[in-house]
Amino acid sequence: QRNRRRILLEQLLLLLMRMAIVAGIVLLISRLILDPSEMSLFRGAKAHHVVLLDDSGSMRQRWGETTAFAEALGVVNQLLSEGARRPDTQHFSLLKLSRPEQPFSSQRDVNETLVLEMATKLDPQIFPCSHQQLDLVAGLRAAQKYLSEEKGAVQHLHVISDFRERDWKDQKAIAGVLTELTSAGVTVNLVKTVPAVQPNLAVTELSAAVQVAAAGVPLRLKVGVTNFAEEAATDVRVSVSDDGIKLPISVMFDVIEPNSTAFHEVDIRLTTPTQHRLAAVLDADVLPEDNTRYLAVDVSSAVPVLMVDSSPDGEAASYVADALAADPASTGVSVTFDTPDGLRRRNLADYRCVYLLNVPELAADAVAALDDYVRDGGGLVWFAGQTLRSAHYRDALYSEGNGIFPVPLGVAADDLPADPTVIEVDVVPADHPVFAIMQGQDNPFIASVHVRKFYPVDDNWIVDDQRRADEWSRARRRLPEHR
Repeated sequence: QRNRRRILLEQLLLLLMRMAIVAGIVLLISRLILDPSEMSLFRGAKAHHVVLLDDSGSMRQRWGETTAFAEALGVVNQLLSEGARRPDTQHFSLLKLSRPEQPFSSQRDVNETLVLEMATKLDPQIFPCSHQQLDLVAGLRAAQKYLSEEKGAVQHLHVISDFRERDWKDQKAIAGVLTELTSAGVTVNLVKTVPAVQPNLAVTELSAAVQVAAAGVPLRLKVGVTNFAEEAATDVRVSVSDDGIKLPISVMFDVIEPNSTAFHEVDIRLTTPTQHRLAAVLDADVLPEDNTRYLAVDVSSAVPVLMVDSSPDGEAASYVADALAADPASTGVSVTFDTPDGLRRRNLADYRCVYLLNVPELAADAVAALDDYVRDGGGLVWFAGQTLRSAHYRDALYSEGNGIFPVPLGVAADDLPADPTVIEVDVVPADHPVFAIMQGQDNPFIASVHVRKFYPVDDNWIVDDQRRADEWSRARRRLPEHR
């Protein structure tokens, strides 16, 4: 009975200790958050008051006739006015979260002169708030370093912010620096300047295939809207403008779920071949700065493409041209045909893209011209054919990884036999956006494509794309095989 009672007491004490530790961490943070109206902090002995002012983009949140940032500047002026009641007993420093290592004001005596000076400098009309997303932990570390360089003073750190949820994602880092500050004798006060979190929508994407924008040809815009609120947003309308003139179209979102992004696409026609500034605009809300997103589009009268075909009749080029621009008025693509010899005499900068179709080899000056063209941003597409010479592509075009061809080619096998009794398709598109148009029943013609010759990659080539910089990886080497 005694042992059982002793064990129960020990377990109870351990539980109470754990509860005390958790409560201590909570109190460390929660006890510090103050309302600006409750502040009377310039009292007592001579002290140094350091303000870390959050000037991140979220501080632009608006309600009524004020903003979170304007309220924060009002708190700073209120602190100075309180301290000026006992002139020359306080020091004041101001650090902005956007540049915490460069004090805006450093160790100034608090008196009426400073109050008047700061009231002018901290006017919301002239004191800028950034559009950046800033790191609160980095700001606290900078303030800690700044305070550590001073000895012998009573130190107070006032962090004035809207304290968004994202600021507290890394709670261990924040709790750690706050613990270090308080252990060093610094009194920390967290001052919240927003009454409550307000729903906010933002246009977070506006994109299009701007490389092929042509006058009079439909351009498909992709519009993304993010709902940062905890409740779903309904009947969200986004207007589209061209050079500030509202277009007679809108993008409608029936529902955008909480903390998620929804996307819609819409086609527009830009009729003038010039530079256009498109904008997707939401109705006004608490944070107007994220309600608009822009897209610059350089619209051409046509999209020039050069097709280089080595076959005498140009049959390969005609097939590709029909796929790209069967109706130039609908696609905006203007195709020019030439031979490998003619390639050397052309100014490649006049073309958005160059197609090389079944080209066996290229002269040295043509290779140099294509290399310069690609380095300047030109597009280059290769189509293999039966006349292609693997050794030339490996030595002159791949050039040990320094050339314009992506891989070293090995020796191609003899022509693959055609077996009319086999019903399996030769080409199976991968699950990738590049091949999306070739998948499913929408494109049954892929089943009629047959592979007659396959150029393998050189056996000595070290496959370096198993893991890419964007962390996309492949489980195994997926080399093509003829079925």
